[in-house]
Amino acid sequence: MKSRRKLMRYAAVLAVLALLMTCVIVPVHASSPSEARKSVVRVTVWDADVQRDFNDPYAGYLGHGSGFVVGDGEPFEYIATNFHVVDKDYINMQLGDMWMDIFGREVRNISVRVWISADDLVPATVFHSLPNADMALLKIDPNHLLYGYEPLVMANRDQVNVGDDVWALGFPDQNVEDFRSSYYTDVVMTKGIISKTTTWNGIGAYQIDAPINPGNSGGPLVNELGEVVGINTFTFMEAQNVNGSMQIDYLTEVLDRRGIRQPKGTGAAAAPAPAATPEPASTPEPAPTPTPAPPPPQPEPESGGSMLLIIGGAVALLVVIGVVVMVMKGKKKEAPAQASFQYGQSGQPQFQPHMPPPQIPNSQSVDPGVTRAKPAALDPQTAPMTKAKTGAAVTPGPGIKGISGHFAGQSVEFVNGQLTIGRDPRMAHLVYPQSFEEISRKHVTIRFDDKTRQFVLEDSSSNGTFLSSSEQLDSGKPYYLKPGDRFYLADPKEVFELTVTG
Repeated sequence: MKSRRKLMRYAAVLAVLALLMTCVIVPVHASSPSEARKSVVRVTVWDADVQRDFNDPYAGYLGHGSGFVVGDGEPFEYIATNFHVVDKDYINMQLGDMWMDIFGREVRNISVRVWISADDLVPATVFHSLPNADMALLKIDPNHLLYGYEPLVMANRDQVNVGDDVWALGFPDQNVEDFRSSYYTDVVMTKGIISKTTTWNGIGAYQIDAPINPGNSGGPLVNELGEVVGINTFTFMEAQNVNGSMQIDYLTEVLDRRGIRQPKGTGAAAAPAPAATPEPASTPEPAPTPTPAPPPPQPEPESGGSMLLIIGGAVALLVVIGVVVMVMKGKKKEAPAQASFQYGQSGQPQFQPHMPPPQIPNSQSVDPGVTRAKPAALDPQTAPMTKAKTGAAVTPGPGIKGISGHFAGQSVEFVNGQLTIGRDPRMAHLVYPQSFEEISRKHVTIRFDDKTRQFVLEDSSSNGTFLSSSEQLDSGKPYYLKPGDRFYLADPKEVFELTVTG
């Protein structure tokens, strides 16, 4: 009886060990694009020199992008994102003029915080940058390491083929109310295909048709298994659904060289088909016939090699799964790949409310897809899409009327109580053609004071803004004018009149 009880206890221990070994051999990670959302985070950037105010907890907020946790298990201490999301020079290129207007200086120091919720911002620093590949690895403050996420498997370029289905995950820009109430689970998915394997400034990239929008920068591009193949980076605004994702291989190399472990995908092409393995020659058994390998034997409680059989069975199971995935993937590719689209939380494309942000050097109107803050009523990201309406007549309110020059005969209404004129669509509501070189990128800003019913003009140009008396405005100095007063930009032909209708 004692021997039987001992045998039963031994069998129970083996069962527990088998379960534990299964957990060790098969790590927990995303197995689908939807599961991969659990690893995506919002990366926010702040002006470190602006003190947070109880009345304005978003004072100093510069903008946000996306990212995803990196590592092979909890706690997670690294986040992958785009370099331009956390690059001070790039931020100043977009917000420098606006920040100068408000604070009298450019952004000097930035702080990075991973947004869990409005009340849970996790501090992080830039651990390593890859400017050419537009990638950055963030390191989370050691006192705030993250739990509750799932590690993503890193694929490589050899496992990616033109026509593969892919999903872009991230936090595209939303309105202020949605942003301030957003949660870490509000990840948006957009679906498309790998349209082309290409290069961007000499760095390997994928051309995709999955929509990438402001705020998506730094988020992962995953395949049907939820494995990361790229980091979503830019959009060509002149073309429809032509977007770019940098190949993840560059970041994987950095992780390997820094000793940062992360799960890696073998890819369907790399999964070996199960085959019979010859037994050692020392066995007296006759030579095996070339038949498929039998299923792995079941463990026996009294066998001292039970654990090895469990491990072998788990490995064989993984091999079979890999073969099935390869077969299914091959069947999908028999038909021509068709692009399909998901627009996330609404039925409209997320990028519709947004204007292309500043260009990447050496690019042709490329939108890097990072969302920047709105420090004033005018935002270089959204201004051109909320461009002042022009026409023979406008809705009641403050505006200007073109008396002569390029906008002669057109009435232009203000946007949120102000109007900026210039050649740069990122900074101006009323945009001159690039051929008007005498007009500055941001030439003049006009505001309207409802209380005093006066207009306030501030020049920021190189060639000057002038009153009808030919008096030139001092740059940066406010000038107060009444409805009906006129001014011109650089050339006396470009004359406007200040108007209030209604």
